[in-house]
Amino acid sequence: MEERWSMMNRTTKGLCLWAVALLVAGWGVGRWRAGCADAKMRQSLLRQAVGIAETIDPELVRQLSFTAADAGTPAFEYLRRQMAALGKHLPQRGIYSLAQRNGTLFFGPENYCEDDPMASPPGTVYEEPSAEDLGVFTTGRPSTMGPVTDEYGTFVCALAPILDPSTGEVLMAVGMDVLADDWRATVNRARHRATLAVLLVGLAFPVGVAAIRQRRHRTTRHRQSVAANTSDPNHVVPGAHRYMSTGLLLGMGVLAVAFLAVVLVQGWHWTHAEIRHSADQQARLAVAFGAALRDYVGEYVRPEMEKHVTRDDFMPETMSTSFIARAVLEKVQEAFPNSLVRLASTNPRNPANQATPEEEELIKHFEQHPESDVWSGTMQLFEGGQTYSVHAMARRFDASCLQCHGRPEDAPATLLERYGATAGFGRSVGEVSLNLAAIPVGQSYAAAGARVWRHMLVAFGLCVVFLGGIAVLICVDIRQRRRSEMSLHASKQQLARIVEQSPIPTFLIDADRRVTHWNRALEELTGIPAGEVIGTRNHWRAFYASERPCMADLLVSGAVDTIAQWYPDDSRKSELIGEAYEASEFFPEIGRDGRWLHLTATMIRDDQNRLLGAMETLEDITQRKRAEEELQKHEAFITAVLDNIPIGVAVGSMDPIVQFTYMNDNFARLYRTTREALAPPDAFWEAVYEDPDRRHEVRRKVLQDCASGNPERMHWDDIPITCQGQETTFVSAKNAFLPGQSLMISIVWDVTKRNRAENQLKESLSLLEATLESTADGILVVDGQGRIKNFNRQFQDLWRLTDEVLATHDDDLALAAATPLLTDPDAFAAQVREL
Repeated sequence: MEERWSMMNRTTKGLCLWAVALLVAGWGVGRWRAGCADAKMRQSLLRQAVGIAETIDPELVRQLSFTAADAGTPAFEYLRRQMAALGKHLPQRGIYSLAQRNGTLFFGPENYCEDDPMASPPGTVYEEPSAEDLGVFTTGRPSTMGPVTDEYGTFVCALAPILDPSTGEVLMAVGMDVLADDWRATVNRARHRATLAVLLVGLAFPVGVAAIRQRRHRTTRHRQSVAANTSDPNHVVPGAHRYMSTGLLLGMGVLAVAFLAVVLVQGWHWTHAEIRHSADQQARLAVAFGAALRDYVGEYVRPEMEKHVTRDDFMPETMSTSFIARAVLEKVQEAFPNSLVRLASTNPRNPANQATPEEEELIKHFEQHPESDVWSGTMQLFEGGQTYSVHAMARRFDASCLQCHGRPEDAPATLLERYGATAGFGRSVGEVSLNLAAIPVGQSYAAAGARVWRHMLVAFGLCVVFLGGIAVLICVDIRQRRRSEMSLHASKQQLARIVEQSPIPTFLIDADRRVTHWNRALEELTGIPAGEVIGTRNHWRAFYASERPCMADLLVSGAVDTIAQWYPDDSRKSELIGEAYEASEFFPEIGRDGRWLHLTATMIRDDQNRLLGAMETLEDITQRKRAEEELQKHEAFITAVLDNIPIGVAVGSMDPIVQFTYMNDNFARLYRTTREALAPPDAFWEAVYEDPDRRHEVRRKVLQDCASGNPERMHWDDIPITCQGQETTFVSAKNAFLPGQSLMISIVWDVTKRNRAENQLKESLSLLEATLESTADGILVVDGQGRIKNFNRQFQDLWRLTDEVLATHDDDLALAAATPLLTDPDAFAAQVREL
């Protein structure tokens, strides 16, 4: 009891110390965050003041006296209207100007209306300037100050000087005021939010620690309960399924929250994208409308007006594109007060068109990228102002614009009388002004965010209801799981018996790649008993010298795509079994001389398609592989013989198309073509026979002869092979069907020399015939064997030989028939024999 009270006292003291530390940390973080917010707002206010100062022309400032006489002067009115136009981009900001004369500060142009209590007429003396105000004129550097209190109230201020470009003298300072109350409210909000965040995190920490300690306590009790009942194998620990269902619910809850968060982020992004797209379309429409209006005035209205007025006359209401466009767009803008349509320029004739610093950056962008004419995006027209979806179109000055915007002396006199000789002049060809439309999107973003959050809260409620239903289903699932586990156990026992009694070497691994079965056939094949590998991941030792995955490992690991890398020679997906793969590989570690094994691995799944493991079978194909190797050697020998014989040989199909499965080099050479040309289906005819008519005739005859099956018809002699620009060659070819196959073997050999010799012989015989017929002498032609080859009619008539004698082709018989006509037969016979 005392120990318990002591523990409670320690806990109470710890919580008290934690609370004190939490309060101190909250105060410190809040103060730090407030300081950051204050510094950030001061920097933003200072940048705004500097940005406005940079838009003001020092030449106009020089024209001011900062006395009451400035009221109504062109320079004063221009600057006042310019500040008023820029002030529209900065709500809740007062913009004014100060100049120092003899140590006294005087007010100049400002954006306040004349009836505003904060307004100061030109020349009004600033009665209560601070040291920081005077310091800006001394140092020439921008500065923030405050909160300061003067005759106008309490403000946080920023002053930015406008310097003389030539002397560096401070001509004027542009000031901006923010009410101190608004400033403090913003700083306090930052402080309170930071403090609240620290407190919430600090409170969550002890709650989390308490939850963890409670869970550890429950876990300890659960382990003690398990240890106390391990002797009863059928005992079920109370609450075990409850813990499992609770964990599952927590996991689903986390997933649901993550899903809702993803949907929230995606919805937020999609909504913002739609808002930006819609605003961009509106901005594009406004810019296109303004550009079309200005183009119409410039192309049609102004040229017509110039016909009716003199060169010194200029009426902006009918001749100025920007004046007319702005007047029309201001009327349109009255119906859409939150949207802006601007004709921004760095030196506008109308101060309302003075470009903000951000618009000046756009103008610089178009000047640096003359190929670009439009820009779209999200931006603030002035730092700290509203966020807009902006579409800007560049308008570049051309030569026709310089009459009114070039040199003042070239401008119409009435234009100078109305606007003066400073603003809007000094332009050059290529300078850029903007047609710009800005649609506010900040409020739309906020409204869309609120709608998204409302939808997400509804979705969260539905999710809670859904999880409640899931909890009920989990209880039902637990019961079904028990029955499934019992059924799975029975199936495992049956599988073990089947595998063990199988004559095929087989092993099984579970989803963790541990061996669960190693049958006797595999023990005999590998020489490794089952007891050494079951329950381990060492089954690779039976097949490989170093550790590497087996095919079953690749299936279980989901690395099916890498099977071809581990089994590069012969691996493929099984055609008979789904989710099964096959491969053949040589295993030098098995047996004395190694073994060739055919592997088949398949996944094992339960009735719910969950992966339980994989089974791999091994078939000894060593004898088959050796027979295949012998066959390959024999085929290689035959191929080598065919490749080196002097005739052409090819094997392939003939009908309906010629498709070769083999050909040697001589086959393509004798047909005066290449292997590549003969490789495509039915390319033989076009590659060999150039003449289309000849090609068609030969193809028809060859196909008919082959279709007859008559060996005598499938022999063709003296086939001419022509090639443009080259001498014709001759080949003989013979086809024959391979026994038991639909393929034919084609043999071709060169007969060009024989053909040419026969042709020469025919030509010689023809010449001899012509000689015999044309000469008046008697001629008898006898070969070396004493056979009469030819004779002419003059020889027959001269020797009075009968046709019967000459028909015998026996020269001795002919000589005997002619001997009676000779005076000295013996001498003639001797002379003939000498010949």
